[in-house]
Amino acid sequence: MGYASPINPPTTYGEKKFDLIFAISIWSHYNFGKGENIKGDERGSALRWLEEMRRIIKPDGFLVITTHGYGAAYSKVTDVPTAKLIRKTFDDGTGEFYVAAFPGNMDWDKDTVNPDWGMSWVDPTWLALTSKDWKLVVLRNSRSDCLQDVIVMRPM
Repeated sequence: MGYASPINPPTTYGEKKFDLIFAISIWSHYNFGKGENIKGDERGSALRWLEEMRRIIKPDGFLVITTHGYGAAYSKVTDVPTAKLIRKTFDDGTGEFYVAAFPGNMDWDKDTVNPDWGMSWVDPTWLALTSKDWKLVVLRNSRSDCLQDVIVMRPM
């Protein structure tokens, strides 16, 4: 039986259920910065989802995600003016950049409507410092499709 996660956390899974969770080209779309989707919570959906992953992963488990990082700033998915803005946020320590890239905040289906779903870029160093519940254990820059960074983390 399959299960499709909701557009916003939480999932229906119990705590500490999984040894391994992987999400390819998901965190490259969720907003890390100030979110718009849940009233009273200024974190972007990306950080809320990391919190949910921490809840459902076992203490010795691994989370594998991909993000747009430095390499993706100058890839086929980014125009030059946007690439310059991305690099500026990485260089000034902001660490993340987000664009609401989909018309009507919807990607492929009406179930995906979310103002925190678009295109995002994140500096992995910033992510490691921001995600206090996670320890970054492997970083492979630009190793996935569209030059996405592959990041492996463990709960702290």
